[in-house]
Amino acid sequence: ETGELKRLTEGTGLRDADPLPDGGAAVALRYRWGKSELVKVSFADGKEEILEAPAFPVVLAQPRVSPDGRQLALVVHRDDFWRLELRPLGGEGEKRLLELPPRALVLDPAWSADGRHLYATVGSEGRLELYRFELATGQAERLTREPGAAFGAAPGAQALYYLALEWDGLDIRKAGVDGAGPIESADQTRPLPESPLTPTLIARKPEAAAVKLEAASLPADAPYGGGALELLPLIGGGGGPDGGTFELGLRAGDPVGRREALVLASAGEQRGAALQLRWRGWPWRLGADLFGLEEKATARRAESERQGVALSLSRQWESRASTRRAEFGAAWQSFDAIAASRSEEKDDLRIYGRGRLDWRQDRGQWRFAARGQLAGVYGELDPGGEFHLLSGGGRAEISHEPYGGQPSILGLELGAGESGGGDEEGAPGAGFALGGRHGSLLPVAFQTEKLESPSLPANLLAGDGFQRARADLELLGWPLRFFGEKYRFDRQAGDREEVSFWGLELELEWPAQPFLRVPAGSLRAGAVEILEGPLEDEIELYLSVTWRP
Repeated sequence: ETGELKRLTEGTGLRDADPLPDGGAAVALRYRWGKSELVKVSFADGKEEILEAPAFPVVLAQPRVSPDGRQLALVVHRDDFWRLELRPLGGEGEKRLLELPPRALVLDPAWSADGRHLYATVGSEGRLELYRFELATGQAERLTREPGAAFGAAPGAQALYYLALEWDGLDIRKAGVDGAGPIESADQTRPLPESPLTPTLIARKPEAAAVKLEAASLPADAPYGGGALELLPLIGGGGGPDGGTFELGLRAGDPVGRREALVLASAGEQRGAALQLRWRGWPWRLGADLFGLEEKATARRAESERQGVALSLSRQWESRASTRRAEFGAAWQSFDAIAASRSEEKDDLRIYGRGRLDWRQDRGQWRFAARGQLAGVYGELDPGGEFHLLSGGGRAEISHEPYGGQPSILGLELGAGESGGGDEEGAPGAGFALGGRHGSLLPVAFQTEKLESPSLPANLLAGDGFQRARADLELLGWPLRFFGEKYRFDRQAGDREEVSFWGLELELEWPAQPFLRVPAGSLRAGAVEILEGPLEDEIELYLSVTWRP
C-alpha cells in the first residue's frame, strides 16, 4: 500500500521464500556449502527457526505453503531422484510422498486455491508437462500436451495460468480447470490420455521490429598457421645443499599454444644455455632440444660439461576418469667429466620412451586416485659399449573433502629401477644417482638416470639399481605437505647404501597457459631432516622453479 521496502535478514543466505497465510512469517531455503536447510522467518523481527536440515546429499528445493498454512509442498532430491513431498507445518503429521512417473523430474509445485490439489511440472520421457495431484487420493492427472513444454503453473479459483514454450519464445496460456475430466493414474506403462485442457492464448511474446542490418566489413580469411608471435620473459632457478642456480629465459609462442620456444640461460651451480622447441599442430607433439651445460664439482660429483640435442614425440589422451601420456624419442650428448686433472669424455647416443597413467574416482566426499609410470632407455657409448636403464613406480592416493571444508590427502608411493651394460673395459655404462635438481635446461631424455631431489646434494647416493618409498600427508587444505622418503641403492659389487629423511614441502605444478603466455612449470620449496645415511641429522633447505615448454 505504501511502497515501503524493509530488509528482514542480514547475511543469512535465504532464498525462495513463500509466505504463510497469516502474513506473519515465511518459509525459505538456505544453501550452505552444498547442504540445504528449511527455515521459517518472522516478518516482525527477522528471527529464524530451522524446520529441517537433512544430511547431505539430500537437497530441498521450492517450498510452497498450502492455503490453510498446515502443509508444505517441497521438491526433494534423494537417492538420485527428484521427488514431490508434503510436510506438516505447525502441527503433527507424517511426511507424504506423491506418486510420479518412473525416473521423472518434478519442479514448480503450486497449490490450488482450495488446497485440494497440487499442480507441478513433471518431466518424463523427454517432455515437460503440467500435472495435477488430487491430495485426497494421491492420484495424478496430466493436464497438457504442449509441442514445446508447459511449466510455471499459477492456479486461480476458476482458471489455471501457465507458460508454454513455442518455437518463437514463451506464451502465457489460460485454461479452465473445472471440467478437467476424471483423475488418471500417473502410471506411464499405459498410453497418455489426451489433454483435458483447452487453453486460450492470453499473452504472446511481442514481435520484434524489422531492422535492416548493414553488411559487415571483415578482413579476408587467413590460415592460422603458427599464429601471432607472443613473448614473455621467464625467471627460474633455485638453491639447495650444493648452492644456487639462477635462470633467465624468454618464452615465444602463439595464443593457443600451437608452437612454443623457450630460450634459457643459467648461471651458478649449473651454467649453460638451451633452446627448446615444441609444435602441437598435430595429434602427436613434436619437440627438439639443443643444450650446453656445465656443472660445478661438489663433494660427491666431478665437474662436468655436456652438450647435445634431443628429439621427441609425445601425446596425451584424457577421459573423465583417467589421463594417459606417452613420449618417445632419440638423443645425443657429448659428456666430459673432469676429476683430479683428468678428463674422461664419452659420446652418448640413446633412444628412450616413457608412459604415465593417472586414474581418479569420486565417491561423495572421498576421492581415490592412482598413478603408474614407466621409463626405459637404451644407449650406445663411444668409446664402445652399451647400456640400458629401466625405472617405474606407482602412487595411490585417498582424499577426503567435507562439503564446504578443506581436503585432507594421504598418498603412498613406491618406485624402483635397474641398469645394465658397460664399456669395453668392463666399467658400468650407466647407473642411477640421487640428489640435486634437473633444472630447466636438461632435456627429459637425460633425466631417467638422475633421480631429482632438490633437498639432497647431487650424487648423494649412486648405484646400478634403486628402490624408493614415500608417504605424504596434506591436512585441511594446508599448502604444506608432510612427507617421509627412503631410498636404497645397490651396486654390482654387492654393497648397499640407504638414506631416509622427512620434511615439509610446498609443491605446485601448472600446465601451459598459452593465452597467458605462460609455459608449463613447477615450484618446490621446503625443508628436510636426514634421518639415516650420509649427512645424518643434518637439516637442508631448498627452493626450485623449473620451466618446460
